[in-house]
Amino acid sequence: MMTPQRRRITTLIEHEMAGTWFLGLAAIMAMVWATMAPTSYQLAGNASLTIPSIPSSSINSIHTLITNGFMVVFFLAIGLEMGRERRAGALQRLGQALAPLLGAIGGMIGAALFYEIICLAFGSAQSRHGWGIPMATDIAFTLGALSVVKRRAAPGLRTFLLTLAICDDIATVLVLAVVSHHASSPHDILYGAFAIAVSGALTAVALRRRSPLALCAATVALWWAFAHLGVEPPLAGVATGAAMAMYRPSYQAAERFEHYVVALSTWAVLPLFTLCALGIDLGSSMWRATPVILVAVLIARLFGKPLGVLGGVGIAQRFDGPNDRWNLPTLQVTGAAILCAIGFTVPLIFAANIFGASSSSYAACQFALAAASMLAMVIGASLIARRRATQ
Repeated sequence: MMTPQRRRITTLIEHEMAGTWFLGLAAIMAMVWATMAPTSYQLAGNASLTIPSIPSSSINSIHTLITNGFMVVFFLAIGLEMGRERRAGALQRLGQALAPLLGAIGGMIGAALFYEIICLAFGSAQSRHGWGIPMATDIAFTLGALSVVKRRAAPGLRTFLLTLAICDDIATVLVLAVVSHHASSPHDILYGAFAIAVSGALTAVALRRRSPLALCAATVALWWAFAHLGVEPPLAGVATGAAMAMYRPSYQAAERFEHYVVALSTWAVLPLFTLCALGIDLGSSMWRATPVILVAVLIARLFGKPLGVLGGVGIAQRFDGPNDRWNLPTLQVTGAAILCAIGFTVPLIFAANIFGASSSSYAACQFALAAASMLAMVIGASLIARRRATQ
């Protein structure tokens, strides 16, 4: 029987808002550390690290160990959530998922388009390569922001936003897999192909025996394969996690495993990533060296992303007509669209892949994404909270 103390700890771990506050605390700690002691912050993140049989292009420091190694847990949580929604959620019926799906695609296109227009007009050729940075939404932060005003949220809004964020993650991960690919040697391709075969066999065992241990082993094998094939290694988590959707007769084991993976991701992996990725030296002028990228990311997130989401949802509603399955108030959908601008996890992986984690362009992306997330949380939550006042 669960003791009262353990029950309170379990409730805290499962509470979305508590997890969001913890991630916010990690972000503040990163900024304070990077501003007050920038040298020690850089030394800690850039400490050299070599792991046998792992290419140095994937892991060569503490920073890359966290971003390319530990983050596989975060992507595994995304994959498991995708699988659950495919089995028993909104993603099992195309009609139900049409509005959030088109909203997710519209938001990605809107963000990329706004960014590219600004960089084409004022930026350099290098800055134009960053069109993928403002596209992605962070599920954990977005749902955490929604939980602040959940009593005022319309019925079904959380499910709608969750489905939209999942569709967003699926599409963004596919884009990241394409743009992050690097050339590999013949030996690496051979190693990668062998590891993929091993991962496939282990995934089959995990599905047949409902074994979380086999799924973890499959994820590690696929991670190793991606590292050698030049694909962003953490994406292995999405592939193996989503594979659980293939096993339909019983998915209780998958949901139980997802519970632990999400807790590990929220309370350990994401805070570590936040600590190493959001270390913005506020006293430095480095981020001012690339003002075009800063402005482009900020505008793409705060305007392009919400407008694209609303445009995609509007198109879906034209297909549904009066039989709109969600039937959400316009103000609530607008608030949810703005909340989709919250996040920096996948965007910073994009930025590091394109500009390099030590560049001034990356620092500009850090600042812009953090600022956009805070503004989006305040504006989006405020619009959702107005529901009862306007009824």
